[in-house]
Amino acid sequence: MNEARYRIGTLARLTGITTHALRVWERRYGALAPERTPGGARLYGDEDVKRLRLVKKLLERGYTISAIATLDVPALERLLPAAEPALAAPVPAAVENRARRVIDELLAGVTELDLDRASRALVQATNSFSPHDLVTQVLAPALDEIGARWESGDICIASEHAASAMLRTQLGALLAAQPVNGMAPVVCTTPAGEQHELGALLAAVVIAMHGRRAIYLGANLPAEQIAEAARLSKAGSVALSVVGLTPEDARKQVEDLCKVLPASVVILVGGRGADDGVAFPERVRVLRGLPELEEWLDQARH
Repeated sequence: MNEARYRIGTLARLTGITTHALRVWERRYGALAPERTPGGARLYGDEDVKRLRLVKKLLERGYTISAIATLDVPALERLLPAAEPALAAPVPAAVENRARRVIDELLAGVTELDLDRASRALVQATNSFSPHDLVTQVLAPALDEIGARWESGDICIASEHAASAMLRTQLGALLAAQPVNGMAPVVCTTPAGEQHELGALLAAVVIAMHGRRAIYLGANLPAEQIAEAARLSKAGSVALSVVGLTPEDARKQVEDLCKVLPASVVILVGGRGADDGVAFPERVRVLRGLPELEEWLDQARH
């Protein structure tokens, strides 16, 4: 029986899949059909948990989400024995479990506006995770879940602002600590009208962790200013985070950037707003999450 009783944050915790990925899979591929509370929050059941755990295993073995998103449990189970092991090792369960405990403690602190408790959780994470795992397994999922809880009304605006400020400070310190190589830098920002900056800051940290110089410009920058920053810094790429813009505004802002940015400069777009079926210009590469950003960085390095 698939009695709907789990909210998306709980579903993410039970399956090991981020809330951001769950929303994208639901919206883009029809992978889920949740019930809704009167307030509009998504509700999921045990069958959803079972399906998604199988989906996660198959993704780790090389399947694409588009190929398996709508399959039921028996079909997914039939595929699993024949699936090849993944080339890249999945995150160890011990790391995932420790990360989950830190995220839960951090969220409990910010929900209650107990910032000392939240700060202790971040300090614990900094001391017990590698910088890469800290970003990809703790900070990025925590940011996703904070956004989801704010959208559903599970945390107040003050808690969301406090959490964002803490994560911004942590990510800024990580960005400043990364050594860089001589490759062309990447400009990281958000387009005009987009006020949510932490996605761009996350991308900048990951880029810097791969040895590339990341020039982080904050949020809400007009196309002409982004192009000028790329010219002055001799950047080879521009990475944009889109979260709150409407699809129409996101498309227009990226089109404006394409008009003023040389064709030799790669344009990367990520964030929740990039997954809403926006018809970006052909030269734009849409990245659906940090793993795809890291894949692009590896390709660019070679």
